[in-house]
Amino acid sequence: MPGEEARDAGLTMEEELSSVIKLAIDTLAQEIDDRSKRLRDLNSRFGFLLDINSLLSSDREPEDLSHQCADFGLQYEGDVNGTSLYEEILGRRMLFKRRQQSTLLLPSSAEELLKATIQYGKDVFPNLRTALQILLTMSVSVASCERSFSKLKLIKTHLRSTVTQDTRTSHKPRNSLN
Repeated sequence: MPGEEARDAGLTMEEELSSVIKLAIDTLAQEIDDRSKRLRDLNSRFGFLLDINSLLSSDREPEDLSHQCADFGLQYEGDVNGTSLYEEILGRRMLFKRRQQSTLLLPSSAEELLKATIQYGKDVFPNLRTALQILLTMSVSVASCERSFSKLKLIKTHLRSTVTQDTRTSHKPRNSLN
């Protein structure tokens, strides 16, 4: 402003770098927190389907599984019937119990369970098949965290290029006549 005596003080390179790093760390912490919340939500909805060994063995309490299936049916009301899902899981348990006795391999992942379920036909275990398809197509990865790292890389590249420009302009070229 006209008549102003004090000059504007800019940030030193160390202060600017510190500010950028703090911003990147804050963003990274927020992204980790968001991802953690999403994974907890995913586990609360699909956790019982992810533990295949427990799901297919009779170790799990039937009441607990019944409640989890009912909750899942409420969340995906138009796609899955919770009561039917529970009955289908019990049916799969009986089939896999016979399979265990015949020394055939049991599925160890949700994808293998889906493939084994589809082998019986699309109409045999429709709710279990649909629940597993929802689980397997659910997006677990969040790209915003990766974007934060990519932005940090751009900032670091920009800072490096400005540092080299500052060092180039601060040094005057030597004249061979001096």
